[in-house]
Amino acid sequence: DWKLLRKLESVHFTPKVAQQLMPNYLKYLDQFLNNWKSNNTSFNLLESFAVLNITFILKTLFNMEEASRGEKIAEYIADGEFIIAHRSKFPWRPYTAWLNGMNLRYKKHVKYFHAYAKESVRLFKESPKTPSLIDSLLKDDQLKFDKIDLLRNEIIVHLGASTETTAVAESWILILLARNPEKLKILKDEIRQIDTELIGV
Repeated sequence: DWKLLRKLESVHFTPKVAQQLMPNYLKYLDQFLNNWKSNNTSFNLLESFAVLNITFILKTLFNMEEASRGEKIAEYIADGEFIIAHRSKFPWRPYTAWLNGMNLRYKKHVKYFHAYAKESVRLFKESPKTPSLIDSLLKDDQLKFDKIDLLRNEIIVHLGASTETTAVAESWILILLARNPEKLKILKDEIRQIDTELIGV
C-alpha cells in the first residue's frame, strides 16, 4: 500500500503542477501579510508561516479551502510533533505518557483529523471538485485499508512533514533578509529579472 500511495501521489508532485500552484501560494502569502498589516499587531512569523503552509498544502494536495481552520490544525500538528518527540527520547516515555495525559492528547488530535477526513470525503462526494489526492484515493480499488483512515493518515503525514520545518526555514529567511537590506536588494533585483509580478508580493 505504501508503494501504491506514493504512485497515486506522484501525479500531484510534478514541476508542471508546482508551476500552476505557485500563484495560489503568492495569493495566500499576500492575504496573510495584509491581515497582519491591518491588525497592526506584533507578528509571530513561525505561527503565521505554519498556518500559511497548512492552508496551501490542504488546497494543493487535497483541494480543501481551510483558511478558517488553519490555526487549529497548526496547533494540533505542532502539539502532535512535540508529543512524538517527547515520547521518543527515552524508552519508558511511551508508558509514562499515559500518566501525564500526553497519549490522551495525541488520541484527541488523531480523532479530530479522522472526523476531518470523513467530512472531507462526504463533501467531495456531494460536489466533486478538480482532481486531488482525495479523488485518487477514492477511485483506486487496489488499496486494502479503509479509505477514511488512509486519508486521515495522509493529511497528518503531509502536514506534519512540511509545516513546522518549512515555517522555520521561511521565518529565518525573512529575519536574515530584514537584518541584511543589501542582500534583500540583490534578491529583489534577481527576482525582478524573472517575474515582475512577484515584486509586488
